[in-house]
Amino acid sequence: MNSRWRLLIDGPSSAARNMAIDEAILRVADRHPQESKPTLRFYQWEPSAVSIGYGQRIADFDLNDIRSSGYGFVRRVTGGGAIFHHREMTFSFVASVNDGDAPADTGKVYSMLNQGLIAGLKHIGAEVRQRGCEDACINNTAAFCTVRTSPYDIVYHDKKLIGTSQRWTKRVVLEHGFIPLEPNPMTPEVLPLCEILGHSVSYKDLVDAMCKGFAAALDLELVSDSLTVEERKVTEEFTEKYSTKKWNERV
Repeated sequence: MNSRWRLLIDGPSSAARNMAIDEAILRVADRHPQESKPTLRFYQWEPSAVSIGYGQRIADFDLNDIRSSGYGFVRRVTGGGAIFHHREMTFSFVASVNDGDAPADTGKVYSMLNQGLIAGLKHIGAEVRQRGCEDACINNTAAFCTVRTSPYDIVYHDKKLIGTSQRWTKRVVLEHGFIPLEPNPMTPEVLPLCEILGHSVSYKDLVDAMCKGFAAALDLELVSDSLTVEERKVTEEFTEKYSTKKWNERV
């Protein structure tokens, strides 16, 4: 067994709180990189919500329509395109790069985590692969992530299933992404896992498969845990930030 990663399995939370937890883990790890453990987190969204990339223009989105439909809205600290989070499993990973818990290279982190994601999906019956650089039609300008393409997408028969995005400090990396379980009304082009398998999969069953896949593919021991006292405190501070118009709707 080469590594021990901390495992956090959360239920549904609001858009603001979900993004606050991910950033809190990142910031606390950046403060204490030698004390932090690589953290793999699984979570869901309630209510369904649109998250947009850090650098996206607010003018590209109809906030009145999103909110009148009962959906949340949040700007992520990571880049990439917008995502409609609805009946899915979201995952995040935080680790120190200086201490060798993750490669100090954007592409290598994507590929490392993709090994675990692909193994987890194969464990539940989905034969998928990383898109790879040989698929040269790369699109990173569309508003929604589900339309964008990247060499690091996980695809099924060349159709995108999983996209991810990252945020780096000098010492720590955060990556998060999502796996759609069911079709959704806002981005019907999304490929849901149920379409690949021919049947529905629960959040719990997919998390279980992911834990087995990551442990086997990356030679890990996943240790169930919870947020530290400092992470909980920072989460509360960031939940306020992610709830503000100043953060979410900045030009």
